[in-house]
Formats: sequence, C-alpha cells, structure tokens
Amino acid sequence: MISHSNLNYYLKSANIYHLKKWTIKSAMPHYKNLNNFIKNNQKNTLFSSHATHFVKKIKHSKIKSSWVLKEILPPTRNPTTEILKRAESEAIEETVAQEFFRLLYPASPKTRWAKETRQGPDRYCVLSKEVEGFDSSFLSNPNLYNAIEDGSMRGFSTVLLIALLLREADLNNNNIAIDAKGNIVKIDGGLCFAHLKENHFALFNIKKINFTHADIESLPGLCTYRPFNWVDLTMWKKGKSTQENPSTALHPPKKAPPRFKQELYKTITLICLLPHDLIYSFTAVYSPDPKKAQSLAIDIIKQIKKLENIAAQMPDFLEYRTSIKAEQDIIDYTLYLKTFNTMGKSNLLDKTKHTSHIDVLDIIFTRSIKNYLPIKNLYHQLEHIQNLSNPNVNALIEPLKNEIAVCLTCPSYLNRQIVYKMLCDTRDKMLSLNSAKRTLTTFSINSLIHHLKHLENITCTSRNRSHAIAEDSSPTGAKKRKTINFSDSINTANDSQENLPLLKKHLIN
Repeated sequence: MISHSNLNYYLKSANIYHLKKWTIKSAMPHYKNLNNFIKNNQKNTLFSSHATHFVKKIKHSKIKSSWVLKEILPPTRNPTTEILKRAESEAIEETVAQEFFRLLYPASPKTRWAKETRQGPDRYCVLSKEVEGFDSSFLSNPNLYNAIEDGSMRGFSTVLLIALLLREADLNNNNIAIDAKGNIVKIDGGLCFAHLKENHFALFNIKKINFTHADIESLPGLCTYRPFNWVDLTMWKKGKSTQENPSTALHPPKKAPPRFKQELYKTITLICLLPHDLIYSFTAVYSPDPKKAQSLAIDIIKQIKKLENIAAQMPDFLEYRTSIKAEQDIIDYTLYLKTFNTMGKSNLLDKTKHTSHIDVLDIIFTRSIKNYLPIKNLYHQLEHIQNLSNPNVNALIEPLKNEIAVCLTCPSYLNRQIVYKMLCDTRDKMLSLNSAKRTLTTFSINSLIHHLKHLENITCTSRNRSHAIAEDSSPTGAKKRKTINFSDSINTANDSQENLPLLKKHLIN
C-alpha cells in the first residue's frame, strides 16, 4: 500500500500527472450564502444594472465584519434562464477580477459572490469587504504626486496596471480610493473583462480596450487604451460620450515620480512570476462552471504573455528587474502568497499543489532567484561589450541580448531553451570573427551555456520537461515555440531540498 506522503511521488514516477485542473470538482462552495449577511439601515444606492448597500456578516450569532453588497439587477421582472446565467457570469467575472487585484496587492479588499435560490428568479450579488477610511477625493489632491513620492500614498501604479491587464473600462472616481493606511485601492470590477460585456459595448470601442507599450509607459495617463472612465482624466458624460477632464489635478507630469515607476516595475515582476497552473487554480475556485474558469484563466494568461513581451523592451524595467531590490520584492511577495486564502479559507498554494502537483514557491525561487543570476550577469556583460565593440560584434550580440531580456522578464523553461540555442549559435559565429573582444564574449557565453546545461541536468526529468512545456504554451492550442534539447543525455535527478536556498526552506517549512 502506498502511503499518503509518497502518493505524489508515485503519481509523478508513473507519469500519471497531467490532470485538467478545471475538470476536478471540489466540494468547496464557489459562492457565499446570503443568509449569513444582514442588511444595515443605510439607504440603498440604486443604478439601472445594480443596487448596493452595506451588510454585516454574521457567524455563530455574532457580527464578524462589514461588507458592501452589490446586487446584479436583471433588466426585466421575469428574466429568462439566459439572462440569469449572464448575471451569474457577471458576478463570477467581477469576483475573479477583484480577487486578482488582491492576489497581487494585499491592500485590496476581499471579494466574494453570492447566490440566493428562492421562489422566483435567483438573486446574484457581489460582496466586497468594507474598506476602512475609504476616501475617493484623493484624486483631486494637487500634491498627489508628492504624496506618492514621499510614500504617504502607495499602490497607485499597481492598481492602474492591473486594471489595464484585466481590461477595465470603468475606472471612475468612485471606484478608486485611499484607505486609512494610505493604500490606494480599487473596488467594483463590474466592467473588468470588458470584452465580455456585450450589453455595454455602446459605451466604448472594444478594440481599444487593449493596452500597449505606450499605455504602460504613459501611466497614469493613457495613449491608445480607451475606457469610458479612467480615474480623473477621462469621464463619461451622459449623452455626450467620453470626454477629457481639463480641470483635473492628475495630469501626468513630464516624468513620473521614481517611486511610482518602481511600484509599476515591481507589479510587472510579480505578475510575470505567476505560474500558469496557479492562474488555473485561482479562477477555478470562484466558478462552478469549469469552462468559465478555463476561459478566464486563458484570458489572464494571454494578457500576462503580452505584458512579458512589452516589459522585455523596457530598459528601466530591466534595470529594476536585475537589482537587489527586485529580489527582495520577490521574497516579500512569496511570504504574502504563502498566506493567500480563497473561499472557505482554502490556501491557494495548497490547492494548486493538490490539483497540479507543482510547488509554486519552488518554481518562483528556482526561476527568479536561484537560476537567475548567471543570466542577469551575462546581460550586463553583453551591454558592456557592446559599448566597446565594433559593428560586426554588436550585430551578433543585439538579438541575443534581446532574447535574454525576454528571459529576464519571464525566466521560464522554454525561454531558457531559446536563450541556450541562441548562445550556441552566437558563440559559433563569434569564433569566426577577428575581434579583440571575441575571447571575453565567447568565455562569458560558454559560462552561461555550461550553467544552463547543468541546470537542466539537475532539475529536469523527461516528465518535468514536458510539463514545463505544457505550462509555457498557450492553452488555446496556439503555435508553440520550438523546443531544444540541452544535451543528448539528461540526468533524471530532481532538485533536492539541499539545493534550495535556506530562505526558501524556511518558507516551505
């Protein structure tokens, strides 16, 4: 009989490994029971599509916490099954969006959706934990950028970037605020995943809800991204469409404050850290429909891939990403990620390990810290050599440096494979050049080739490599990047605990 502690090892060695996360049914509920909440006496806020009011969560006859309840109102008194299904989808989409903010940014309020089965049409709601000291007037503060730079306001660029990633179309002044601790937070994600909101397409051009490199560099302003509300810069005027606000105090400065940019680069780094299996597990927690969970996961992963490609072209980001500060930010984030709970206080890392048989912390530390240094060092060496070399050498180095930049942004298995192949090709071409810098460059390239060979010999079995390829490839069946074998014979030994950094051991234990 196989013991529980050896079960994962048995499944792996038997190659019984690839399970579709979204086909595994969990006994855990995906939504809250409205009977556990009581309404306050405050007056409701009523809109055409939803109504909001404050509620109290009750547990064991005691008030536990305060929440804001947003009820999704059907357009008719006798909604069809299709309309109710759309209401459920909207509740799930908003919850996934708001929880994704919380996954990356701890100050974000916890969000859940609720369903009430009753006589007549079912009732669908979104519950958001009340934000202490919620104040949306901070956008009119003329000293906003000074407050960001001195650290008394935090998280502005983080919120804006995640909103872009999730295709937010309605980031109006009432949906973004500062809390009692100086953290800028985002609420009401009803128009995140805007490309799915067909009933709102009249308010915006769906083709322009698509961020670009220029949009990220222009934050808090925008270039090509066109939501119908964006903080205090653009606003929807009823009957007049979207207009710019000339009187705003938020006009982006010629050069964004350094702290604003550092927060932005930190958020890009954390987003690009997330393994795809984690995203699948995350969306599956909140959706009872496996196809819906899969669809949302695919959408988020596509956006992350796009962000990775853009970030690799941002020199200032790469400077941050190769810094000691970035390494510390990653360590701090893993400490938070280890405590991230979803429905019913279920830990997301535990769930991912159970359904996908991967250790998320292991992936993050191995990719982003343990095996990162040699790649980072070569990137800096190539920059130095380029400054001193002739055009022929530079012509060889530039494409290699660009591919290494992609690997620095997302040091995944496939990206390392591509870097390895380019290193070998570049080395062979360098040997044919008559250049004083040839020896130094070739030595540096050979060092990284040796490191990557050693890395794969330590960490990759045949099964692990196919799993890494599956993780890196698009779930939609899109064309995959060509894979390259690192050597003819691959040692099948796995990373042992002894090979992991001491800090990582501490986090796991």
